[in-house]
Amino acid sequence: MSGKIIAAWSHGSFEVVLSTYILKELRRVLPRLVHRHGLSDAEMDDLVDILTNELSRR
Repeated sequence: MSGKIIAAWSHGSFEVVLSTYILKELRRVLPRLVHRHGLSDAEMDDLVDILTNELSRR
């Protein structure tokens, strides 16, 4: 699912609203959720890295 979301976002289907607080919260809660949604630790890190890079580009 996250791959589809990233693809839609990269094609401009929607805009992601981010803040430093949101990224910190994401890092805090993702480890508890990744196993429910089938993400590996590496995929979780990649997702947060992609979002962090997007925030730093603004």
